[in-house]
Amino acid sequence: MLYGLTRKERILRTIQRKPVDRLPVNLELTVPCAQKVIDDLGIRHDELLGVLDSHIVYAYLNDTVKRENGIIYDNWGVGYDEHEGAAIRVHPMEDELMADRYEFPDPKSPTLLSSVEKTVSDYGQEFLIPVYQKWLLFERACWLRGVENFLIDMVANRPFAEWLLDQITDYQIKLAKRAVETGIDCGRTGDDWGGQTGLLFSPTLWRELIKPRLKRIWDVYKNAGLPIIHHSCGLISEIIPDLVELGLDVLHPLQTVISRKEVKGRYGSSLVFYGGIDTQHVIPFGSTEDISAEVDDCFETLGRDGGYIVGFAHTLTSETPLENLYAVLDAVRRRQDM
Repeated sequence: MLYGLTRKERILRTIQRKPVDRLPVNLELTVPCAQKVIDDLGIRHDELLGVLDSHIVYAYLNDTVKRENGIIYDNWGVGYDEHEGAAIRVHPMEDELMADRYEFPDPKSPTLLSSVEKTVSDYGQEFLIPVYQKWLLFERACWLRGVENFLIDMVANRPFAEWLLDQITDYQIKLAKRAVETGIDCGRTGDDWGGQTGLLFSPTLWRELIKPRLKRIWDVYKNAGLPIIHHSCGLISEIIPDLVELGLDVLHPLQTVISRKEVKGRYGSSLVFYGGIDTQHVIPFGSTEDISAEVDDCFETLGRDGGYIVGFAHTLTSETPLENLYAVLDAVRRRQDM
């Protein structure tokens, strides 16, 4: 039996398919949801990591440029709501003619990774520290152009779509190389390709436009000997074999539109699964018994023979009753003690 593992050791051993004393946990909350818990329990922000038994501390980029009229603007000029969630309000390349005047952000900005370096320094001994490259390719193009515009570009304006994705890819590669130098433990990319019923565009388009560029970014981490966590919402089963081929280590968040039993059976020897606990129906609206049964199913299905990081199927939002979150914590602790 293994004893005395740090959280970082436990989660790295899980990713490496080595024995662990118990499954690692990382239950993600939105900022307003986290603040509700902090206020309710009367704890400091850093104490929340212990309450949630967190094993990961994400290293976020210092990429906010300004806040104006309730909108946050990032270094791409994309503006999104300052409230919970990320509803995009400003698309700086919405008109294709804007592309001629658009100035892409500088991945070598001296302050861009300052918060990453601080996170590594403050938390790197105890926790797994991945850099957080969200809105990696498809989503970034959608936020620049607008979702409908870019979906049309992919089919009817292919040269422009390829040019835009290439500019984004070059930025992400340079950023990843800088992130590796900060001492992070892992790459964490995010790009949502799925909806409730399937991919948002054809697997052929994904393989032609996204896959080769995704490989170039992931190769930065793989060549540095670092594992990769990738977040993609929705039903993306058609391209999971491609993600395995590209060397993905951890797939997140496994919403319930994907069959847990099926993915564990087909890809359990190739992928570590992170997430799964349903935040769409069970956790916000279920009874204590429903929540306990949901946690049990994730442990028994996704956690069978290891290869599982206990987590939510999406970041838990603040309208969720706190007693339901506490029921999740109780159920997880009960399973860990079994």
